[in-house]
Amino acid sequence: LLGAEDALERTGGKGAAGAFSEHLFSLETLAERFRTDINIADPERSGGLSIFDANDRLKKFGYNLLSPPPLVPKWLVFLLQFTNLLMVLLEITALACIIIWAIDRTQMADLYIAILLFVVVILTCTETFLQESKGDAILKKFQAMIPENASVIRGGTMMPISTAEIVRGDIVRLKLGDKVPADCRVIFQQAMKVDQSMITGESKPVTVRTIAADPNALEAKNLIFNGALVVEGSCLALVIRTGDATLIGTMVSLTTDVGKSSSTLKADI
Repeated sequence: LLGAEDALERTGGKGAAGAFSEHLFSLETLAERFRTDINIADPERSGGLSIFDANDRLKKFGYNLLSPPPLVPKWLVFLLQFTNLLMVLLEITALACIIIWAIDRTQMADLYIAILLFVVVILTCTETFLQESKGDAILKKFQAMIPENASVIRGGTMMPISTAEIVRGDIVRLKLGDKVPADCRVIFQQAMKVDQSMITGESKPVTVRTIAADPNALEAKNLIFNGALVVEGSCLALVIRTGDATLIGTMVSLTTDVGKSSSTLKADI
């Protein structure tokens, strides 16, 4: 699995929705950019999105879900590895060697080369298949980290909704034991700490702030990421990314692409 730093590096410091910069914005700028009601003087009295705006954004941008991989049978995925151009060339070469050996049985070297090439093809296709399969396992692992429900403020009222219906601009309330349902910017917090080790690799819980501690998004401490676990305190946070546009969505996507692009054996060949 690509780490958070690797994911951002491979996207030029950006996630799927562009560069992370929300940690540097003032509350006024956040309210304007995300067209949501944030009470600057007292964030706890924020109104969030109206129900109409939230429904409109849900229709426009889709559900807060990680896209599942195509439902292709495993046996077919494995067989498709043999249709890769490089593999086809090796298979043709191996067949040519067998034909030459069949014509002249004294040319044992051609038979040995053919066997060696077939072994290389099988090993390479198997390795590539296993790497691609990792993407499915990683996606399931991350999906298990995402909560089914969350508490959001809409129209000034706190309400429970399905995590899948969360949209950019929503204000969510998180407390001890909650999982973060999307990438969020913290706008108010009370002695809050989050465990983001599965995402950022940090071994200790992060003490959350409302003001950025560092220009680097991963070190800012006022950004909390989809799938993180609240281990202490509580907060109000503005949803800035959902679904595949979240950091873990980018990580899963890039990990899958890396697996499909080339295996170690294929690169060596």
